[in-house]
Amino acid sequence: MIATCCEFMYNFFMKRALVCLSIVGCLLSASWRTQTWSLTKTGLQPTVTLSGKALESIEPVDMNNDGQSEEIHLQNGRVELRQGQARLWSSPESWRVGAARLGDLNRDGLPELVLLVWRPWQPWPVDKVLPYGGRIAGFQNADGMSCHLILIGWRGQSFGERWAGSALADPLNAIEVADLDGDGRIELAALEGSYLNSPSSPADSLTIWAWNGFGFGLIDRQPGSFRNLSLITTGQRVILATTP
Repeated sequence: MIATCCEFMYNFFMKRALVCLSIVGCLLSASWRTQTWSLTKTGLQPTVTLSGKALESIEPVDMNNDGQSEEIHLQNGRVELRQGQARLWSSPESWRVGAARLGDLNRDGLPELVLLVWRPWQPWPVDKVLPYGGRIAGFQNADGMSCHLILIGWRGQSFGERWAGSALADPLNAIEVADLDGDGRIELAALEGSYLNSPSSPADSLTIWAWNGFGFGLIDRQPGSFRNLSLITTGQRVILATTP
């Protein structure tokens, strides 16, 4: 009887211990899978953060200095810019908007709506007369859709395109907009993939871009496997968080 009772107590506590170890293992595993990155003078560097707050970059903001904030609504691949019940701008039906962020990426003093857009591929005008579709014929997926970065902002009388990039050579899976190095200027962080990959495939690299007066210049590229991209603020710093 005593032996049976001891055996029962042993099995009970061993099961509890295994459950606790399993929970701890899952937490450690989740923590291990998340990688954080800082932008330094030498480029992207892995970093360690023990605490932080997720940074939301799509809150209402006054985009045209009229004293009223505009709201961004993204749903089912369509985005709208609203002020109260008034619709100020909406994306064309042919666009599939994958992400929308806010920030003064072109450094003109006003925040823009930064859109990650998929739309039907179009060649450059000069490429229409070149054989084999021109120089960007491969910048599209199997469905004939190309990936673009587009800035929507105030144009003096109404909202519209402030800047629209050509079809990207490598499509973007995710974007974030923030001052990543603390210099007071906004950078663009993006996960780059491939037109040959499926939408569920991880990105091949984490990239950082900055406005160069005409478009965006590459600051740094970190190769690897990336599925998610988010911002974390820790005090005065903004860092990137990724998962493989």
